Order: sequence, then C-alpha cells, then structure tokens
Amino acid sequence: MVRPSVGFSSGVHVVVRRLVWNVLPVSLVLGVVGMFLLGEDGLIDRSSVKQRLYATQTKVKQARAENEVLRSRILMLRSDPRFVKRSAAEHLLMAEEGSTIYRFGGSLR
Repeated sequence: MVRPSVGFSSGVHVVVRRLVWNVLPVSLVLGVVGMFLLGEDGLIDRSSVKQRLYATQTKVKQARAENEVLRSRILMLRSDPRFVKRSAAEHLLMAEEGSTIYRFGGSLR
C-alpha cells in the first residue's frame, strides 16, 4: 500500500490559501473603514467642517443682530434731535449750555 505523501509544497499551499481567504479580506475591510473615517472627505473631516460651519453661522447671526441695532441707531440719529442730544451727552460728554450734568462714579472717557 502506498501512502500519499504530504510534502512541503502542500503546506505552503494551505498557508497561502489561508492568507488569501482570511487576511486579505480583513485588510481590505480595514482599509475601506480607514478611508471612510480618515480619508480626504472622511467622516472625521466632515465633522470638523460642520463644527466650523455652525460656528460661522452663529457669528453671522450675531453680526446681523448688531447691524440691525446700528441701523436703528442711525435712523434715530437722522430723525430724532432729542436722541442726538442724548447720544452726544453720553458718548462725547457734551451738553447744552446751562444744562446740569449728573455723574455717578466711574472715570471720564
């Protein structure tokens, strides 16, 4: 009776087959997941872009609100002489002749 010999080449064949069927798919899956997370348009990059977008949108809203306040102030300065006098008194420390100025603490500007 002749026994089939299991040689060195069949052992190498088994190792190569295991590498191809086990290690290669796992490495491909890890590569795809890595690209999904860390790639140029990856999930992490998109998250940081969204955070910057939200921060910028908040700044834009604040600037618009400030612009609206300034717009209404300009309108009042153009149309209401009492507002002009009061604004001059507050910001420029000016008053009409004969007016009494009350000052409560704080330093002069």
